Amino acid sequence: MSSTNGFIRLTRMQALLDLRDSAQLLLPLGLPLLILTMNAMGDSADRPSRDHSGRSFLDVTLMPMTLLMIVSMLALIFLPTNMAQSRQLGVLRRLSVTPVRPIALLVAQTVTNLLTSVLGICLALIVGATAFDAGMPENVLTSLLVFLLVAFAMYGVGLLVAAVAPSPNVVVAAGFVLFFGTMAVGGGLGDPDSLPAALRTVGEYLPYGAGLKALGATWAGATPELAHLVSLLVAGVAGSVVAALTFRWE
Repeated sequence: MSSTNGFIRLTRMQALLDLRDSAQLLLPLGLPLLILTMNAMGDSADRPSRDHSGRSFLDVTLMPMTLLMIVSMLALIFLPTNMAQSRQLGVLRRLSVTPVRPIALLVAQTVTNLLTSVLGICLALIVGATAFDAGMPENVLTSLLVFLLVAFAMYGVGLLVAAVAPSPNVVVAAGFVLFFGTMAVGGGLGDPDSLPAALRTVGEYLPYGAGLKALGATWAGATPELAHLVSLLVAGVAGSVVAALTFRWE
């Protein structure tokens, strides 16, 4: 019970620290909504999707892409930056002399950050449905499970950056490179068919590309490809394990 209470207090502390820097949330929550709005107002939003599901491009591509952008930015940029700032300010050094274990701190960081992701996703779904008549996933339960797997992969990579990056500046640079790099080759900045074949293949199985494919499939009522799900699982497990093994307090 004492360890549970300690974890709850640690999570509450992380949530309060996040709230103090709530201005940082304008980028990961506002930018995806802006991109959704700009694309949804275009003529291409209503065109049929390529998967012949009868759903629109807005439903099976723009909405999953918006949700993926929110969780990706929070996991790859916001979470590692907060961790690096805590390390630089000596917060982690003070925690190192307490019974708190690195795995507990990493999980607490993930929980508070994931709650922010849920807030942003709910906001995006509301805006999409009310302003642009975007449809919901054909299979809500499957979509939820796939999203949790996507979040696991993204936060695994984000925790790895947070565990090893030496300073906030390095974290921000690494986070933006990972975010925009994986998004560019994963279909988040345009049609991936325009990319070279080798780059397109690699991007499809990186967390962003695999997540976009898997979420898009569930939105259209199809079954996600096993290879995409496996790649997400591998990214989450590998990132989390390496982060826990290489974590440093200072």
